[in-house]
Amino acid sequence: MKFASGDYAWGRCQRCGDKRKLLDLVEDKHTKGLMVCGPCFDIEHPTRKPFNPEDATALRKPSPDTDDDSGGSAVDITGTAQAGGSMTITLASSDTVSSNGYINSTITLTGGTGSGQTKTIQAYNSITKVATVDSPWSVTPNATTTYSIVVGLLGVGMGFTNFFGTGT
Repeated sequence: MKFASGDYAWGRCQRCGDKRKLLDLVEDKHTKGLMVCGPCFDIEHPTRKPFNPEDATALRKPSPDTDDDSGGSAVDITGTAQAGGSMTITLASSDTVSSNGYINSTITLTGGTGSGQTKTIQAYNSITKVATVDSPWSVTPNATTTYSIVVGLLGVGMGFTNFFGTGT
């Protein structure tokens, strides 16, 4: 079998994606095995530069990073449990999220009995305040347990309307 060579062999720069003659591509001096075109050969990639904390800029009113894996915003809801079962936790009586509003949200026990466990909520009843999780707790939560639930507004688990109590 014959392969293209010389002026008939083409390749793509593995940094910018431009189509170039294979003879014009060279191995990158920073990344072994990466074939790049001439213009990309000397580019120092920004991720290779070490972070300098003195370059950080202070913000007047910073907001916490609330992006979740879905690319939407998220809200962190905290409280103290009323009780717990092998696969349930009864959330604070002050909780106002509608039924099924926590489905697929992550709950982490942050203090008290069972602290450190993280589960995914599979069902939630807003009347009884009981959330059912995806697998049994290794230590059953109780009224001393504090929790944190990360709720996605625009993608994870529940609809936008559910969070505000207008959906199902």
